[in-house]
Amino acid sequence: MNQPSAPLAIPQHVGSVLKRGFRCAAEGDAAGALEALAAAAICDIQQHQQQFLGDVRACAALAQCADSWLAPWRASLAAGGAASPRAHANGAEESGGRPLRVLYVVPSIAQGHAGSSNIVRLIKHHLDPARGSKGMRVAIEPALLVCDEMTARSPELPFLKLQPTPSEAAGAEHLAALRSLCPVTVLAATGSFLDAAKRGVEAARAFDADVALFMASPACAVQTAIAAARVAPIQACLNIGVPLLSHGIDAVIYNNPLKEARDAEFVRALGIEVTGVLTSGGDAQVGARTPPFPRKEMGLPDGVPVVACMSNVLGRRMLAGTFAADLAAFLRRNPDAWWLGIGYCDPAPVRARLRGLEGGADIERRCVFAGGWSKPWGMIKSCDVVLNEYPEGGGNAVIEAMGCGVPVVAMRAGERHAENIGAVLVGPDAVPTADTAAYWALAERWIRNPAEARAAGERQRARAESQLDYTAICPRYEQIVVALAHRAARATNAAVATA
Repeated sequence: MNQPSAPLAIPQHVGSVLKRGFRCAAEGDAAGALEALAAAAICDIQQHQQQFLGDVRACAALAQCADSWLAPWRASLAAGGAASPRAHANGAEESGGRPLRVLYVVPSIAQGHAGSSNIVRLIKHHLDPARGSKGMRVAIEPALLVCDEMTARSPELPFLKLQPTPSEAAGAEHLAALRSLCPVTVLAATGSFLDAAKRGVEAARAFDADVALFMASPACAVQTAIAAARVAPIQACLNIGVPLLSHGIDAVIYNNPLKEARDAEFVRALGIEVTGVLTSGGDAQVGARTPPFPRKEMGLPDGVPVVACMSNVLGRRMLAGTFAADLAAFLRRNPDAWWLGIGYCDPAPVRARLRGLEGGADIERRCVFAGGWSKPWGMIKSCDVVLNEYPEGGGNAVIEAMGCGVPVVAMRAGERHAENIGAVLVGPDAVPTADTAAYWALAERWIRNPAEARAAGERQRARAESQLDYTAICPRYEQIVVALAHRAARATNAAVATA
């Protein structure tokens, strides 16, 4: 699908910050310019629902800024004598030679974060002794570089202010598991983003990777600079909604086929390969083995219909559009129904919104915020229906609910990744257009027809286990990684043959 031909409009919240970046770059302050670039992207992604970066042309525009502003820094690294990575011709062979070395580069590690869980699962899969029996004949040696670029820095950055959420604290459990599996480097959150990137380049090149996989968006300043410096012969972006397209990215691995189809022609015209896997994976199978959690322990009555939402940014998603008001209207029409919210959030703003609506006191009484849970499957199984929020909804929560056999109501609310990933995952049961009336009618039909809801839940459970679980997804990612490495090895062999 082609991108729209209308001129690319830069919204004020992005343009005002980019002005600072251009000014810093003109003054020779590459670190300040990169910080401004990250600030613009973070603001657009986290506060404005990708108003700008939902268009792949905007991603390319920020990539052009990064390429220009980082060029002197890259030149200084080369002048310092740092060796460029070389493809190992035998690195991707099915026998002989060293294992294929794969470096994962991530912004941070945190419990309850889908990307962090995905990395743990992928690395475990690479090291699974049973891989050979499943047809994976290439030995893989993984390593992990955690940039810790989404936490407060010391000294404090001059422009971009971040909350103190270091990976060593927020992701302690995941990091312990990862350190038992492979080499892990966590960059200190000290100095500028460029200071961290230089340390990251040194650590990455010391690993001598065949493939570097960046879980990155334009908001990831340290990763942008590391990729630009080239730390592996083949470097790919593990897309997390908004692709990183800057210097040094050779391929984008999409996890949303609708987004992939929309972006593909444009991205390939940049000389960047496009490939994809349906979703990054989730724990679908564990839900079937988990018993329901007692409702009374969650403050929910027995014998009533319960709909649920689950997200690590639950408050933001409920208040981003009309979802909270539409939920209230649904609860007014169904006075016996209750709502359960699972996920880390401050419920006060949502409660305030609900109280201000018609019948707000009764609606708020029937809304229970359970907080964040690392193992939410029992809570999901105590509910009748899961609601994927709009205009933005999550992905992993949908897979986990589907795996529990609890039907998910999801809607294709727009073209941006977070606006349609829930519908993509749910598949045939999803509402195919931005039709809120059809969305809530489906939710009501399922809470009033338990047999139909059970049938939908079973359909979705089977789909999740066969197509969306980590056991299905990890091998597909691995096949792409091996293919990328083969490409680098073939290019090296061809260069040697013609030398």
